[in-house]
Amino acid sequence: MSKVKFLVIAVCVLSFNLLLRAEPIEIIFTAANPPTLTRADVDAKLSEYDADELKANGFIAIIDDAITVIGEEAFENSTINNPLNLNLIEVIAPSVATIESFAFASSSDWSKLKNVNFPVATTIKNRAFMLCRHLISVDFPLVTTIEWGAFSGCDSLTSINFPVVETIQHFAFSAYPLGSRLSIVNFGTGFTEPTEIKFDVPYSYVDWCDVFHFVPTQNIDLVLGENVLPAPDLNAMTWQNIISDETFIPYVWKSITIKKVSVEEATKNLQVSIFPNPTVETATVSFELEKASELKITLMDLSGRELFTVFDGFTVEGFFTKTFCTKNLSSGVYFLQILIDGKYVVEKVVIEK
Repeated sequence: MSKVKFLVIAVCVLSFNLLLRAEPIEIIFTAANPPTLTRADVDAKLSEYDADELKANGFIAIIDDAITVIGEEAFENSTINNPLNLNLIEVIAPSVATIESFAFASSSDWSKLKNVNFPVATTIKNRAFMLCRHLISVDFPLVTTIEWGAFSGCDSLTSINFPVVETIQHFAFSAYPLGSRLSIVNFGTGFTEPTEIKFDVPYSYVDWCDVFHFVPTQNIDLVLGENVLPAPDLNAMTWQNIISDETFIPYVWKSITIKKVSVEEATKNLQVSIFPNPTVETATVSFELEKASELKITLMDLSGRELFTVFDGFTVEGFFTKTFCTKNLSSGVYFLQILIDGKYVVEKVVIEK
């Protein structure tokens, strides 16, 4: 084969591969009756798109800022009901506080959902993410309640992070078959005051057991906050309640770490001012730091895409203020992500031209 022919074939193959790697479709979901996004809202929006295109590319659900609740079964998917939702691969929901029952549940192994971003969610209802078997990790910085079976069957999870969770119900992270990829669990690592984590299970067994039913805890590094109450009984935590022929089978956590969290490390009570807001050409963000910190401030659009960095560096204790330019941005809603020593808060910025 001549070099010319080989080059032509190579270019054609490359072009074909690039076509196969099409970017997922970004879809902004709004509600007919805010603040709840319903299944009817989702179905209506997806009906505007070509089914084959959705299947080929997948889609990212960007939830409108006016929506604070994802309704029951809103994105539930199966080959019979809501089949287009099988193509959902990512969710960006900057203002959603509550995720209702079965909101993203799957009744098949074909769900493609991999990434979720709910920076201000506080409650996850029962079976909300059931059988999302491609979900890799979950990080919910403000969730306080995880109802039963919320992540049951999510057997591809590698890490879970719920730093201020207060109530966890049974089967919340149950995964079957055995062989879960879960390797690290963080609970209560954001508490700045003594706080009880309630394991709400219907049995009289050791509470931790039923929450991680079928999950081999000897594979998992468990990280707890120092302010978790009652004080962790490390011996009790070395037992998981899997029942076989009415016999308790011991499972040992790979490691248990008690993480110290000081008031200075927490950002959930950080008082952030953005002025003016709404803004036209410039805005100033200000807040008070209780200690010298690594600080990064980024402006993002509704899809979670970073537009530019407002500040990135080390800053001293005391009052921090920074002015940034918005005159080249279109009117709309944006978000300022403030990352302080690895913890972040998100504030809304409105631009009006």
